[in-house]
Amino acid sequence: MCDLWSFLLQSLTASGAAALLLLMKALLRDKLPPSWQFSVWGVLGLVLLLPAGLGGSCVFYNWRYLLELLKLGLGDYSPIRVRFPFPWVTELPRTLPQWLFALYAAGAAAHLLRYLAAWLRLRLALAKGRPADPETLARVKALAGELGIKPCRVVRVPGLPSAFVCGLLRPVLAVPAGQRPDEKILLHELLHLRSRDTLWTLVICLLRSLHWCNPLLVYCARQACADLESRCDQRVLERLAGEERRDYGRVLLTAANDRFARCPGASCFHNGAKQLRPRIEAIARFRRYPRGMGLAAACVLVLLTAYLTLGVRAEALPMSVSASPRARLAQARSIQCSTPDGALDVYGKALLTQDGYLRALCAPQAEQEQLGEFLLRDGPLWTGGLGELPNQGFGYRVCGLRQEADGSQSALLALWMGSRRLEPEDPETEISTRIASQPVRLWREAGRWVVSPLEDFTLTELPGEYGPVRNYQLGLLPGLEGTRYTGAGGGFRVELRQWTVLALISHGQSNTVTIPGYDFDLTPYPHGHFDYAVLGQTLSVRRPGAEPGREITDFGYSYCPGAETPASPEPNSSYSSSELAAGCREALPGGWQEPYLRVETPWSYYGADLDPEQLPAAPAQYRIDLYQNGAKAASLTLLPEGG
Repeated sequence: MCDLWSFLLQSLTASGAAALLLLMKALLRDKLPPSWQFSVWGVLGLVLLLPAGLGGSCVFYNWRYLLELLKLGLGDYSPIRVRFPFPWVTELPRTLPQWLFALYAAGAAAHLLRYLAAWLRLRLALAKGRPADPETLARVKALAGELGIKPCRVVRVPGLPSAFVCGLLRPVLAVPAGQRPDEKILLHELLHLRSRDTLWTLVICLLRSLHWCNPLLVYCARQACADLESRCDQRVLERLAGEERRDYGRVLLTAANDRFARCPGASCFHNGAKQLRPRIEAIARFRRYPRGMGLAAACVLVLLTAYLTLGVRAEALPMSVSASPRARLAQARSIQCSTPDGALDVYGKALLTQDGYLRALCAPQAEQEQLGEFLLRDGPLWTGGLGELPNQGFGYRVCGLRQEADGSQSALLALWMGSRRLEPEDPETEISTRIASQPVRLWREAGRWVVSPLEDFTLTELPGEYGPVRNYQLGLLPGLEGTRYTGAGGGFRVELRQWTVLALISHGQSNTVTIPGYDFDLTPYPHGHFDYAVLGQTLSVRRPGAEPGREITDFGYSYCPGAETPASPEPNSSYSSSELAAGCREALPGGWQEPYLRVETPWSYYGADLDPEQLPAAPAQYRIDLYQNGAKAASLTLLPEGG
């Protein structure tokens, strides 16, 4: 926690978890044993030690939204990120939030120093102690043997009201000098020793100091100490019977230790007189719990741990248009894109809907202030550099996604801008589909994935029928990167390009735009993964230096990955397979009239609606056979360019 906002996020997240745990404890107070009542606080300890908002998750409520509302009111567009769960002042305070955070950090340090002083005072008192008498040592050794633990060192300390255990690595049992400790008190303290309760008091002390200004968490710290004692009392009572149990309550009245009631690392921590009444009441209603309750308690504990530590991810749900611009912007900034696929999906759908709040969800920090001021001043309409609204029903495509050396990713984003005829006056002319493409880069920043354009949009017109172009035609877009294979021989030069086409479509959702034959869900999924994955390929065959001529009456090709010989195609046929193999052989009525022949392979799909992880990796090489006038003209090996 490096600033006030990260502390508030951590503290509010823990408060929500604490409120839920207190409710569960109240509902199950008489149904589950004291050991469960104390174990529950371990869940809260995990919440306090885990950075809040990790992976875009939230517990009980999206507290980041409230903090973003407050920050935007102060004109602060900095990100809220909890890197570690303890305070760390990184700069001299200048603003009010910085001064408040410095005050909090000083308070945490003061509480830790107070506990350190109490521990030093206790150690000085123990230093004055003397070895216990042989009778006490024998009783402690016998009880330790019954409990199956190694007996610790025992010392007599003047002025102690009762016995207690102190220390972690080399624990010491301190008993009052000049008194004969009651057997039940010794049993109680040795049970503390067996459960390593001195460690838990130290952890409670640390967490209470870190959240000293949160009254709910301070109350939970006191309750945790009380439950620790109740757990130990229960274990003592289970070893006693009849009159001994009532006598144990009388002994507790003499065991209050207000002198060292603030000493971490000791079983007397918070064991003052104020804690006696609930313990006596618990003794009065003592009962044994069935063995099967342990399994039920464990199941409830696992469910609470899973929810309160993992949390749930805040989704980018549409907010009412009647909400204030600040509230809508705060909601967008309170959600983190936890996956690179999700960040690209949010960016693509921000362009499809021209929604500036979605852009704020995936925008890097360097753009947040300017974008936020624009949205608060001019409203949500954001074009992203597009002159018109894209075709929402066709959606977007991410082409050629690749990993960069610095850990970032880059891709070419493609959007359909609609169709038009090449000759508007002639209804019989071919229809042209316009594609807007833009290279983008995405990287992880402040715990979330962000997207930034590298260039302005480029508009490309591709001839075809009305509707999305085929995936292999996307290879004609400028700036598309992919794997390029090349080879030469027999008077030919061949180039094979291969790239991925990805999208997060999620058909059939409530926010789906449907047009004849196509539909696309416009709901953003900041934590999503691509559910549409295909491969596009183009093949270009050239005859460098060859003159056009009619002597070539048919031409064909067949290729496959690896070193195997590809299957030869039949005349006037084509084939493709999911093993990245394809072939085609067709007649050339006009001969080979151009200096090169560009073949747009009819095959472009490895599989529709597949997990991108199922797409095959780029092969090390391809083998291709070329056919001319019914005979094999060349057999080439295609290697990756630069390999």
